[in-house]
Amino acid sequence: MGPRSRELLSLVSPNDFSNEAHHITYVGELGWELYVPTDRPMHVFQTLVEAGEQVGLKLCGLHAMDSCRIELAYRHFAVRPGKGDFIGRALVLCKREAGLSRRLL
Repeated sequence: MGPRSRELLSLVSPNDFSNEAHHITYVGELGWELYVPTDRPMHVFQTLVEAGEQVGLKLCGLHAMDSCRIELAYRHFAVRPGKGDFIGRALVLCKREAGLSRRLL
């Protein structure tokens, strides 16, 4: 994620990162979600970090990313209890019935 993510990914991959390519955002910035084989995450991470030196890459933790997401009111998940059964449905209904105990403003 970030304003230079397209530039960074273009340094390490021949794939299309133009506006026509599918991209996502969780934090209000241009970004992509990478799907990496389970035997390659360290290689991919090291490759991105090395290439990132050229574009000023800064690493952030999951909590920092979540803070940005929350500021934009992006939800991690949403459920529709009336749609059918799912794991955790009973807890969702219990919480809904109990009402809010606090609000994030």
